[in-house]
Amino acid sequence: MRYFLLLSATIVLATDLLVSVHSESTTAELTVESSSCSDSPLSFINPETAEVNDCEWVDNDPEERWCAISGVAAHCPVTCGTCDSYLDSTLSFKVQLKNRRAWKDCDWVGQNEDKIRARCAERGVSETCRSTCPEVNFSSDIVVSFTNDAPSSKNYLAIYDATEAPVPPYDELFITNMCGNQYALGPPICPPQSSGSVTFAAPDPSVENYAEWALNPGYYTVCQVEFSSYTAPNYTAIVCKNFLIKKLRGGTLSSSVLTSSQSSYAYDESISVSFSVPIATQNAWIGVYRSDEADNSMRAIPEPMGWVYTACNNVAGDQSETNNCAATATSGTVDIDGRFGSARWQEYWPFPDGTYRVCLSYYNNKPYKKFVCSKDTFAINAPPSAIPSSAPSPVPSVMPSSMPSEVPTSMPSAMPSVEPTGMPSVSAMPSDAPSEQPSANCIDKTGSFLGAKGETRKWCTLVQRAGTDPKPFDALNMA
Repeated sequence: MRYFLLLSATIVLATDLLVSVHSESTTAELTVESSSCSDSPLSFINPETAEVNDCEWVDNDPEERWCAISGVAAHCPVTCGTCDSYLDSTLSFKVQLKNRRAWKDCDWVGQNEDKIRARCAERGVSETCRSTCPEVNFSSDIVVSFTNDAPSSKNYLAIYDATEAPVPPYDELFITNMCGNQYALGPPICPPQSSGSVTFAAPDPSVENYAEWALNPGYYTVCQVEFSSYTAPNYTAIVCKNFLIKKLRGGTLSSSVLTSSQSSYAYDESISVSFSVPIATQNAWIGVYRSDEADNSMRAIPEPMGWVYTACNNVAGDQSETNNCAATATSGTVDIDGRFGSARWQEYWPFPDGTYRVCLSYYNNKPYKKFVCSKDTFAINAPPSAIPSSAPSPVPSVMPSSMPSEVPTSMPSAMPSVEPTGMPSVSAMPSDAPSEQPSANCIDKTGSFLGAKGETRKWCTLVQRAGTDPKPFDALNMA
């Protein structure tokens, strides 16, 4: 997903490269293995009785006689248990053309290269002609078998978007040599292969070039290509084969659930997300978005601010040659945090304060059309201030300060102190009359002096609060 490197050794960026499509001197074939098998939904002509039957009729045969009839096992491979033995039906079947229904067969479907895709798209034809109309489930391995009567060490296989004419070496979404790795023209050299099969998949070795695993649903073309020289024409597309990546099955999105574990997060706190999905796909990911930038009403979601793979809980995946996460999971919890702030993210961690939601995408290539977003949003709080406020809080602290104020209060406290102070208070004004009794702490009158008004005052000695040793006190205590 996002920000990948071009890995193909065949890419030669030159403006004068020319391409020869389909060699007349080489006999070669390609077969794309269908990842699904099903009975044909189309009626067929029973070769023994000339009656019109279908696979439901075959399935209702208690003696299982009809599967032995020539062609029936290929037409009804699930009912007859022959998925591994047959690909195309050999029987005639009835299809709907523009303004009529007609009896056709799989040879008719594949006889015109320009019309194969349209004919395969007719109801029931792809299930009936699995070799002519190969279909691969989304996120499943793409297995390609090949033959070549004039093989070369410079042959390789490439996958292109079928909506455009294949132009090697440009627009090659996936690429591999005939030995199944990506060193098509460089060491280690793959020796000439006259036949075999290769697999395009998420696990190593890498096959990615201009796209990442898995290809979005749609029509694609795989071609057996030969690089001849650095003098134009350089590339020859020997033989090509169209195939379909099937859509996600119905109800996938409505059955997918995504939830943030918390309604708010502290700044720089890990975002925890739980998910549950009906199908497990490779490279599915969960991303974080501002709440106004992604929701379930959108046709496609943009790039996320940050993301992780659902099954790997990281951005690095579990492969060494790519960032692919080949593991799969239908449920679990992922944590999005500062471990993954990297060039593969749109924004570096920590995310700024605001309102967010999370979305899960099944697609790893744009446009990200198959996704589900959390219905609820969550908040990321602002970071604490590094500078203290310039004004005191209008609300007093619940807890007293650890240090006394350097400035005395202008108003006395409403309640007297429960404990006496360690030192007597210094009165701003003397009392009008001397105390009749000495202070409770005065234990000895040791002398006298004249006060400011000519009155006689006495020295006394105070007992310290914390001990028993007396200490002299000054003349402000009156006898």
